[in-house]
Amino acid sequence: MSAWQYDEGVQPSAFYGFIYLITHKASGRMYIGRKYTTLKRGKVRVPSKWQAYWGSCKELSTLIALEGEDAFERRIIRWCRTRQETNYEEVAEQVRREVLTALLPDGSRAYFNGNILNRFYAKRSAT
Repeated sequence: MSAWQYDEGVQPSAFYGFIYLITHKASGRMYIGRKYTTLKRGKVRVPSKWQAYWGSCKELSTLIALEGEDAFERRIIRWCRTRQETNYEEVAEQVRREVLTALLPDGSRAYFNGNILNRFYAKRSAT
């Protein structure tokens, strides 16, 4: 399995969540998302299984199933201390990177992200 890459010395248990970047090595296409390191079970917080997480994007999941996890790089780009910070920073990073409109040099979409907040959507290609 392709492990998460992040700065040495970071203690994941000190954070509520993180923003991540998954990159398809062959094409350069990317995905920006968020993951919580803990989950609320009733009144108790328990660790999530974030180490094995690969995102919720169907297109990305299909490609991972076809090519295998080693065809991708997973990098944690920002650690967040609260749920609110995690949610905000995911959207802020997606907007900064223009995930809905950015293109690769060959003209294909640079990001797998199809929407931001389920409110703003990438244009569908004419096929």
